[in-house]
Parts: sequence; structure tokens; C-alpha cells
Amino acid sequence: MTSGRGVSYALLLVLLFIAVPAGAGGYEDLIAIGDQKFDQRENTAAAQEALALYRKASELDPNRSEAFWKMTRALYWLGHTVPRDQQAPLFKEGIAYGEQAVKLCPDQIEPHYWLGVTMGLYANVVFGPASLRLIDPIKKEMNFVIQKNPGFDSGGAYVVLGRLYFKLPGAFGGNNEKALEHLQTAVKYGPNRQLTHIYLAELHLAEDRKDQAVTELNQAITCPCEPLLGPECREWKARAKRLLAKAQTAS
Repeated sequence: MTSGRGVSYALLLVLLFIAVPAGAGGYEDLIAIGDQKFDQRENTAAAQEALALYRKASELDPNRSEAFWKMTRALYWLGHTVPRDQQAPLFKEGIAYGEQAVKLCPDQIEPHYWLGVTMGLYANVVFGPASLRLIDPIKKEMNFVIQKNPGFDSGGAYVVLGRLYFKLPGAFGGNNEKALEHLQTAVKYGPNRQLTHIYLAELHLAEDRKDQAVTELNQAITCPCEPLLGPECREWKARAKRLLAKAQTAS
């Protein structure tokens, strides 16, 4: 006769086998579950879980690139959840994973793209020589993406380059005309990418074109969210509203 405790344990085993599909814990399963968690990234804990799952996958098979570039992408997001003075280590870690992804799969767009994006974020928070050394690598990664697929991520490579030319001092290659050209090209590929309109607005404000800035910000606020970018979209719309209020109250 089986004891009551034994029956409970047996039932638990059955439930576990039902809940966990065969092969769970393999590379593909870890990536798939990580993707599900990343879809819930507005909850920081879920984004951290996604990172942990991708890291486990990379340890399971260190010769495949997907886990590495997805760790870079997760760290890009997590970097936005902490104060500015805590962002650099996260972005630096993301760069290391992105470089490994590129090494493993040099012809794939995603590793180059997320590496370049994260380099740009890191450069924006560290300043000085460490920041300037990243100018050419960022351009290299974004130009690779443009050559492969100029419309990738709603023209995201053009957004990165446009922001780079806008933020750089003139002595180091900053050029607002080039920034405008790249951002306007990005809009052609991604008319509903709120961040592109925000960057255009900031450029117009810097050039004393308030009316054009207001137009771009209203576009950012009213255009629909792109699929799978709900968390970013809400963040960008809130940012556009703050910038619009500031622009309208300025003399």
C-alpha cells in the first residue's frame, strides 16, 4: 500500500512532467522562455529573468550567437531602468556580449545592430577618451546594418548615426546637416518610430526651428505604437509630451 505522502509525491512528479515539455532546459527552450520574459520587460524583474535565461543558454552552447546578442539587447533595456550613474557597467557588459555575438556570426544583422546601439549608449554616459574611441566602431556597425538591410528595425541604424552626428562636437565629426539627413531617412523606413521624431525635434530646437520641433513631437505623441514595442512606445510618448510642454513654454 502506498502512503498518503507517497501518493502526493507521485502526483507532483506527474504534474511536473506535464508542465515541463520534453527537452526543456535545452538551448532553444531557454531562448524561447527568455523571449517570453523579455516581452514582459516593462516589469524589470521579467527583463532580469530574460537576461538570466539567455546567459544560461550561452553557457549551454557558447558557440551560438543568438543568446549573446539577446543578452546585449536585454542589457540595453535594463540600462534604462537604473539611474544614469549606474548605466555604464550594464552597457559595457552588453558590448562584450555583442562583440562575442558578432565574432560567432559575423554575417548576421542582429549582433552588429545591438552591439552598435549599446556602444552608442555607453559612449553617451562615459564621455572622454573612452567615448571618442567608439565613434568609428559605432559607424562601422551601423553601416554594416545599412548595407545588409537599411530598413532593419524601422531604420534604426540611421537613427543611431543621426544621433551620433548630432551629439558629437564639431571637432570630432559632429554635423547637424548629416544628423538631419540620417534621421529623415530613418523616418522613411519607420514613420511610427517615436524616438526618431523626438531626436528630430531636439535637432530642430537646437537649430531654432521651434515649429518643426513641435510638429515632430506631436507626431511622436499621436502615431501608433509599433508591434512588440509597447514598453518603449509608452516611454517615448511620455518623453515627447515632456519635451513638447518644455518647448511650448520656452520663449
